[in-house]
Amino acid sequence: MVLAQSLFKVLKQRHPDSTLDVLAPRWTLPLLERMPEVDESDRHGHRAWRTPARRTFAARRELRARGYDRAIVLPNSLKSAIVPHAARARVRTGLSANCATACSNDIRQLDKQKLPRTVDRFVALGIEPGAALPEIPPPRIRADMDKARMALARLGRSLPAVPALACVPVPSTVRPSAGRRNISPTWPRRTRRRLGGVAVRFGQRRARDRRRSSP
Repeated sequence: MVLAQSLFKVLKQRHPDSTLDVLAPRWTLPLLERMPEVDESDRHGHRAWRTPARRTFAARRELRARGYDRAIVLPNSLKSAIVPHAARARVRTGLSANCATACSNDIRQLDKQKLPRTVDRFVALGIEPGAALPEIPPPRIRADMDKARMALARLGRSLPAVPALACVPVPSTVRPSAGRRNISPTWPRRTRRRLGGVAVRFGQRRARDRRRSSP
């Protein structure tokens, strides 16, 4: 979801007066609230096909009433593609290698040589077919300092006096119904240690530069 913000930024740059709503899993909604490009976030897109029919039809009617001109289906999100299709969004854009192409009417060909990264593929869905990728803006999440202080207070800590970097490991998840363990992608410890060292050296270099430039 963090990488998707680059797509949101490109869409807002090209269509500044547009309204951008995001259908996403519930656990991503707090993250979307910190993206200034997103006007509204909703969880219907992820849960609609597992909810009772009455709730599904209610979500469908609500989305149809909004009259969306366009829906962009991110790769590997078949569940999220069903609701925009049912909501009758006029243009539904998706990648040719995506399992959701049956729900799309603006299918873009996936060239893995030209679009090697996930963020490249996200942004390509927001521009004209065949157009060259623009400069991709990096994600920038809006901080909520009040919630940061609350989280630190629960840990018995206060705001650090210097910039801090947190590397959070993603734990593996267990699905008892399936009887197997899903291993979430995460960096090994040595990679996180290396990243921490790079960040510390970068911060020290910036501090030296500021001291040299100060009168």
